Amino acid sequence: MSDNKINCICIGFNGTADVNACSSIDYSQVELPTEVLDSFAAAVASEIKSFYDSDKGKDYFNKWLEQHPQYA
Repeated sequence: MSDNKINCICIGFNGTADVNACSSIDYSQVELPTEVLDSFAAAVASEIKSFYDSDKGKDYFNKWLEQHPQYA
């Protein structure tokens, strides 16, 4: 998505489910603290490493390299 905007539906629970249309969210304007990004990276790093160490991950990476020879 090139414009960094996603349309969404907001659902509020106040005894009943209220569904309201939200305006587009511009994710290029969202700022996350470094602590949040570090925590997320630490949580997913081992899963990413495990994937690329697997046969499926190695095959995926080799196919990606064929399409992007500048990174080989």
